[in-house]
Amino acid sequence: MASTYRQPESSDPVPAGRFARAIDASLILGPVWRVCRQSVVCRFAVRILRSFSGRTSWLGTRIARRSASTSMAALVSTSWVLGPAERAFTAAPRVWTHSQTRRVFDEATGPLETWQRVRMIGWAVLVAAATHVVLNAPAVFARTGARIGVVLVVGVGVATIVMSRSIAAAWHAWK
Repeated sequence: MASTYRQPESSDPVPAGRFARAIDASLILGPVWRVCRQSVVCRFAVRILRSFSGRTSWLGTRIARRSASTSMAALVSTSWVLGPAERAFTAAPRVWTHSQTRRVFDEATGPLETWQRVRMIGWAVLVAAATHVVLNAPAVFARTGARIGVVLVVGVGVATIVMSRSIAAAWHAWK
């Protein structure tokens, strides 16, 4: 059986590092390496990827500046990406407490006990899933992921209806 290892020729410029020497010595990866090394596209991709690695890169220095003692809340609030996302997700509950829709909902469900409210949420989930299936039947039945999603949502709705008293008791214990 022939070996796939070959000695690098003396004229081959061997890149620094044990991994690069192993690539250069391979019968399959060696020619690919030599072709990619001369390609402008490959050099550009390597330069971009190297800019994201190490402590000398822009991203590496940004990560290094963050100390391990900094709290997660401080990291999220100072982040340009996570800060706006966090504010968007926390805005919905703040707005809900002052909305007219909540007042109407509370008036309609006010006389209901907690387990009855939980059961009503289960029915709302089932109605929403059924509406989604009816309005998007070709898309739902064409993809496996969509079918699995509908089955999971219907399962959550049925479980919420069936276990409404247990969920309400857990809610009261948690509160």
